[in-house]
Amino acid sequence: MLSVRRVEAERTWALRQRILRPQQTVAEMNFPGDFDETTAHFGGFVGEELLGVASVYLKANAMFEAARRQWQLRGMATADAGRGCGLGGLILDACLSHARDSGGGLLWCNARTPVLGFYERYGLRVVSEEFTPPGLGPHRVMVVDLDAPGV
Repeated sequence: MLSVRRVEAERTWALRQRILRPQQTVAEMNFPGDFDETTAHFGGFVGEELLGVASVYLKANAMFEAARRQWQLRGMATADAGRGCGLGGLILDACLSHARDSGGGLLWCNARTPVLGFYERYGLRVVSEEFTPPGLGPHRVMVVDLDAPGV
């Protein structure tokens, strides 16, 4: 049975490290803002096994209109055993709902180029050229308007 629920920041770190940044330590997965009051972390479970995580932060990006409330999706990672069953989509839905229910605005992320299609299925659109953060592979900035009807 698939489920998604809020988890503590520390519960996200091992999957972040294993899936997204294996060249770094688990301790380095404590991202700035992890413990902010407005930040929410979600875990995706198959039974009681944590197989996916993502976090959403109240964080502005200079690319977007400063007057709008801005949320960053970050640290989305799903273990191989949790892929292809809809778990990632449930986690992303939880992040989008949290941001929408916490004032809306827009949600942006730095998405890895190989998974752009996944995010596009949930309404995000590419708004940048490709860039490559050191050691992380190619990315593009994506965004979704949380206040648009039907999003």
